[in-house]
Amino acid sequence: MISAAIAVLVMAFLGVLMWQLFKGTLSDANDNVNDQINQIGR
Repeated sequence: MISAAIAVLVMAFLGVLMWQLFKGTLSDANDNVNDQINQIGR
C-alpha cells in the first residue's frame, strides 16, 4: 500500500515537472512567433 502511494507521488511530481517544461517551451515558441510577426510588419 505504501509503495502505491509513493508511485502516485512520483507520477504527480513527474507530471508537474513535465507541465512546467511544456509551458516554458510554449512560451519560447510564442515569443519567437511574435518576433517573426513583428519582423514581417516592419
